[in-house]
Amino acid sequence: MSVSSVEESEKASRSRRGVLCAKCEHLNETGVSTCKKCGGHLFVTCVDCGTRNERVLTRCTQCGRRLHRGMFEKHGRSFGKHIRNITPAHIFLYILALGLAFGLVVLFGNMSFSGLW
Repeated sequence: MSVSSVEESEKASRSRRGVLCAKCEHLNETGVSTCKKCGGHLFVTCVDCGTRNERVLTRCTQCGRRLHRGMFEKHGRSFGKHIRNITPAHIFLYILALGLAFGLVVLFGNMSFSGLW
C-alpha cells in the first residue's frame, strides 16, 4: 500500500464523521458546502464525470481522475506568455541599456572619490 493511498484512507475515515476542510483541516458537520471556520469550499466537481468529491481527496472517487492541478499546471499557462511579445526593438533597447550600465560601471570604477569625502 503506497503512502498516498494510506493518506487517502485516513482522510476518508475522518470524513465519515464529517467533512474535512482542505485549507484549515476543520472537521465540519455533514451537509455543509463551505467550512464553518475559514469559509473555504469543501467539495470539488470532477471535470470528467461530474462527481462531487471532498476537496481533501486527490482523485475522483468515481473515475479516479486527478482533482487538482499541480503547481506547474496552474502557472504553466501564464509562464512565458510575455516572451512572445518581444520585438527586435525590445532586444536592441535591452542591449543598449546593458552597454550603458557597463559603461557607467567602468567609468565610475576608474574614478577616485577620495577628494569628495
